[in-house]
Amino acid sequence: MFFDRLQFICSQDRVKDVSGLLRELNLSTSKGTAWRGGSIPKGDVLTKIADYFHVSIDYLLCRTDDPAPSGQKEKLPALGGELTPERQEAWNLISQMNDKDFKKFMKMAKTMLEE
Repeated sequence: MFFDRLQFICSQDRVKDVSGLLRELNLSTSKGTAWRGGSIPKGDVLTKIADYFHVSIDYLLCRTDDPAPSGQKEKLPALGGELTPERQEAWNLISQMNDKDFKKFMKMAKTMLEE
């Protein structure tokens, strides 16, 4: 189950697959083979993966379908409270961007606001 969830998350992200994630995190690609066979990563590796994708460890382990870390609904002070589902989705996408894509996004957003 862990490996299936990880494959799904990777397919939704810029790394595209588990091997790409392992390379990105400087972990041995042989770990992917063990996970495919049903092995579960140790706590430090789970934490690394959860932090990379901004999801909870419980989500990685299929204990919940809510990717947000427990008790951490994203809040932005300017909005005065919890984000709507649409803004939460946008926030999740933004948080996954690399620096180059984020700069492009900011430029596009500023242009839209100037119109």
